[in-house]
Amino acid sequence: SLSLAMVLWPFRPYAPARKAVAAIYRELGNFISEATRLSLSNIHRRAAWHSIGQQYQNEIRVVIERARLALTEVRASRGGETRRGEQLTVLVESSDLLFGWYIGLSDLLEELSAESADLLPVLRLAIRHTGEVCFWIADAVQSENPKLMSRFPQLLDGLSAVADIFAGERFETDPVAARSARLLRSLVDGLRTSGETTRALLLGEPAGPGPVWSMPANRAPQNWSAAWRERILTDPSVFRYAVRLAVIPAIAHALGASLSINHSYWLTFTAVIVLQPSAAATFQRGIQRVEGTILGGIVAAVLASVVHSEVQLAVVLFPISMMSLATLPLDYAAFAFFVTPVFVLLSLNHFGDWRLAGVRIADTLVGSILGLLGAVLLWPTWERERFTSIMADSLRVNCNYLLLVGRAQAKPGSVSPAEWVAARRATGLANNRADESLSRLLSEPRASGGLGEAAMAFVTYMRRLAQYGTAVATAAGFGAESSAPAAELGPVAIRLQKLADRLDGGAVSAEVPASGESVSPLERQSVILHRSAERMLLALGAGGHQ
Repeated sequence: SLSLAMVLWPFRPYAPARKAVAAIYRELGNFISEATRLSLSNIHRRAAWHSIGQQYQNEIRVVIERARLALTEVRASRGGETRRGEQLTVLVESSDLLFGWYIGLSDLLEELSAESADLLPVLRLAIRHTGEVCFWIADAVQSENPKLMSRFPQLLDGLSAVADIFAGERFETDPVAARSARLLRSLVDGLRTSGETTRALLLGEPAGPGPVWSMPANRAPQNWSAAWRERILTDPSVFRYAVRLAVIPAIAHALGASLSINHSYWLTFTAVIVLQPSAAATFQRGIQRVEGTILGGIVAAVLASVVHSEVQLAVVLFPISMMSLATLPLDYAAFAFFVTPVFVLLSLNHFGDWRLAGVRIADTLVGSILGLLGAVLLWPTWERERFTSIMADSLRVNCNYLLLVGRAQAKPGSVSPAEWVAARRATGLANNRADESLSRLLSEPRASGGLGEAAMAFVTYMRRLAQYGTAVATAAGFGAESSAPAAELGPVAIRLQKLADRLDGGAVSAEVPASGESVSPLERQSVILHRSAERMLLALGAGGHQ
């Protein structure tokens, strides 16, 4: 183990954090590259723009939170502050700012591409260069290869050229051009900070200050028992899942022992693996487990009948083991398919005993059935029972973000950039939770088509609320003078907060704001949210609660 960690494949403690931080900048580059590509095409439908916005905003928020977690874990294991840890922290916090500005630029590209504006070509060129900087940062952070420094001066010159282009007189008189200039200048400043921090990381130098206001303070780790009690009290489904996870494997073990089932631990492990927090997820995992094990068992039986030596066994196991680990993050059914021959072949009493594959399949079937019965009979957690509550909570977070942006535009200086980033982060996490809840709802057996369509529309347009708020915040520069779009944020947010209360109360009818030709985009989103909520509640009422 020491040889592998220190000689053949050296262990690098910051490698997971560097990889996670690099993933943020790579996704930022992909996001703006895709938006630029779409602006070059003939597709100007709102749905196409919303599709890439929803996809990348979800993914980028996930990778930012993943990087924060990886960085926290690494720095905690290192016993305190390190220069590299500080530099990676600056890069993570800078990326959250860049994320907001890129959302604003994406909306601007959508608006200009629909109008075929003259400004579009130069804007595309500038944005494309900022994407190249993001990709360079991603490659440099992940590899820490000093040779990549040769491109850094060229990239800095390109950023300076972008700033110079958007500093002309034209970009002061025309409102849309001025908005473009403000966004690009903010983006260039942020990328310079990230670029200089990356340069310091490669050369082993101290990093610049970066966005110090947004860097999280070091906190003492929370006591595990206090964290456990808090989680149990705030979410009873966690406790119910813990009880199921204790009862079902105990039953599986007792069944295997009493019936003297061959390799009964396979049965117990299957019950543990199949059992998930929600009934829908348990059904899905059970099906994947059974499908993969049956197909993998057939392959295992064939291999067991032809393998007759230790050398042959090693030759067969090496690639199959690699494939099982490679497919685990991608598809659990594929993982079960590849891992079944591994366990069967390693458990052979003598070469040529192909019947052990049948034992594996039988144990998997029984364990999966026990897991499914536990999910359905022991305090089942159905997503439809709590879906409207999750939607209401997420909608409130979005409304709070709109109110914060409106306050920042109405009273410049009343909201700090740190508060803005924190509110955007909370909104992104809330919308991701809504997406996850929607996925669980759609996988449940009794999710009707009407409910699924209404729920998807609600989640989609709720995410657009945050996107609209960020576009307003970045259009005039955060905390700048109020604008007409900013003035409507408060009234619409208050109306949507009332909708959230009605969702919690389970009211079927919803007061829908009047719509017409002159409604703003935000008002239109509010109309769709009210109507989607009404259809969603009607579908839930018609289907009955579990």
